[in-house]
Amino acid sequence: MPAAGAEVERPAPIEQSATLTPPPAIAAPPTGVSTATTIVAPGYWPWIAAAFALAWLITLLLWWRSRVSTPPSTESDKGEMPDSATARNRFKTACQRNDSTAARATLIAWAAAEWPEAPPSGLDGVAEHFDTEETQELILQLDRHLYREGSDWEGARLLAAVKKLPVINAHVKGDSGKLPPLYPAKSAR
Repeated sequence: MPAAGAEVERPAPIEQSATLTPPPAIAAPPTGVSTATTIVAPGYWPWIAAAFALAWLITLLLWWRSRVSTPPSTESDKGEMPDSATARNRFKTACQRNDSTAARATLIAWAAAEWPEAPPSGLDGVAEHFDTEETQELILQLDRHLYREGSDWEGARLLAAVKKLPVINAHVKGDSGKLPPLYPAKSAR
């Protein structure tokens, strides 16, 4: 509220014109004034980006060197694959010692020697190659035992089941050019 005795003038009403006038043009800066803006120091971000770029280049260089210096591995580099008889004897020894880990490894090696065209990579693949359900089940029991702690495995049953099977040699050295028969003759019943 205004003080007593002071008079306050009211502003005059604004007249509205019927036509709109364009805003005034922005004046050009005077010629003596510099329009250049100063650049503030970018801080630490370019250094971080450069460090990551350098780390990436070093990684790329090390990867390239490892690819060039390491020749591709071949079967002979991995060691000689045992023949079927040797692998079978190693399997027999592992079963007699009740060594489930060695039995698994030697059974897979034996299967790889027996079926070199499609060697199984695990015990379930080995079990598929056997015809008798008893042998398949014993092989799968060995596989289950390896993932179970605290139980003893006895290889005598698996060894007995495998001993019943004939020694199969899928690759006969003198007959390398001949394919095996598509439907082998079944034995007489």
